[in-house]
Amino acid sequence: MKLVSSLTVVGVLVAALVACSSDDDDKPAGDAAGSCTDLCTKSGFASGRANVYPHEINCFCEGGGGAGGDAGTGTVAAADCSGMCTALGKAKGAVFGSGAGQTANACQCD
Repeated sequence: MKLVSSLTVVGVLVAALVACSSDDDDKPAGDAAGSCTDLCTKSGFASGRANVYPHEINCFCEGGGGAGGDAGTGTVAAADCSGMCTALGKAKGAVFGSGAGQTANACQCD
């Protein structure tokens, strides 16, 4: 009887370890939408929109200073972009400009 109980406990522990293990590509995006909005508002924009893909997350900042709700006049800092990406489980982040004439208003995590 003890052998059956021991095997059951071992089986449960192995199943728990397998369920908890993953590699970087399998990590969930976390709260990409909330993190993107936080990054954008911290950077001087009104809001942020996150597009989540299997191997990357793109965060686009909008509003906050331009007429008609355009992309705004904030600036996403490279260190803030990298920090957000790391917190979301991605290896690196890079700032880029999204839209005509825009600079440093978006962040790509991969």
